[in-house]
Amino acid sequence: MLKRSLARSVVTAMPYGIKNVTGVDIFYSVKFGDALIFCDQPCLSNAVEFFQYESSQSKGVGSERLYGQDVKFNKSVEVKVNDETIIIEHIDNEISNDRQAHRVGDVIVFSEVCKIGKTIVLILSSQMKLHNCTVIPFNISVQNSKSSRDIGTCFGTWNKNKKSDDDFKGNNCK
Repeated sequence: MLKRSLARSVVTAMPYGIKNVTGVDIFYSVKFGDALIFCDQPCLSNAVEFFQYESSQSKGVGSERLYGQDVKFNKSVEVKVNDETIIIEHIDNEISNDRQAHRVGDVIVFSEVCKIGKTIVLILSSQMKLHNCTVIPFNISVQNSKSSRDIGTCFGTWNKNKKSDDDFKGNNCK
């Protein structure tokens, strides 16, 4: 005789996170539609903070849970960096989009939303990612309205030992 399990699957909201690699501490607030869930939560530099949006319920007898495409509310995040605010209107719509640049005073902060495993992470960074696919090293410096500062050298990654047509099509960049 087969025994059937009476256990039911528990459905929870997917976790979300904020990864702060800006070099400064930030504060974030989370909103689900018009409802404020968290307000001014700290996220230290080089840290990741996790949170969840509440499962929304529809009206009806016994109430029904809404899933994915049925949820009509924006899941927004407001991030305060140096007394300036960056607003992500609907975090789910930003998954896998290009990084966005936000001017915060005299600094540029980049935001990018990625899905890592089952977690949706808002990554805030102040660095630029450079890939030099040549044999020539580049000196990199940062310039603002007042001064310029040398920050290092980006060496090339082109493999000069490989002798194929792929080298000349740009397929050897890493």
